[in-house]
Amino acid sequence: MIYSKEQVRYLLWIGAIGLVTALALRGLKVERNIVQAASIAIEGALLVGMAFGLWLWKWRIFHPWLVRVPLIEGTWKGTIKSDHKIEGKPIEPIEAYMVVTQTLGGVWMRMMTKDSSSELLAGTVTRAEDGSIGFYGAYQNNPRGGLVTVRGKKHAPQRR
Repeated sequence: MIYSKEQVRYLLWIGAIGLVTALALRGLKVERNIVQAASIAIEGALLVGMAFGLWLWKWRIFHPWLVRVPLIEGTWKGTIKSDHKIEGKPIEPIEAYMVVTQTLGGVWMRMMTKDSSSELLAGTVTRAEDGSIGFYGAYQNNPRGGLVTVRGKKHAPQRR
């Protein structure tokens, strides 16, 4: 589970308050400079955690000993092959392009062919014990041509 910036900040502050409370209960004097240092440490840890989750995890030095999530970000060219038949005839392979964007906690994908585009609704990337990479997801396909697709307004989650 990936936590939001606010959730991590609250968890770190709860830990700092717990530390100060434990020190006070043990009879140790909690001075202002200790609280200020804890505040700086909390904000620093938050910034490093955010940078790691967005960018630093992609560095090869962290793979696989710290990060097991495979990095598949980029533009991919491939072929869609189907076993489905129309009027008894197999469907010809379709050339496709897939654009993948990743953070440590999420993956976003858009696939385009000459006839449609698809948008990932939910997905994950995994690495099996044998080193093979799996990409699993549910997506919405938007056909082009004479068909009309009616969709509601898409709202992105609020980020602060």
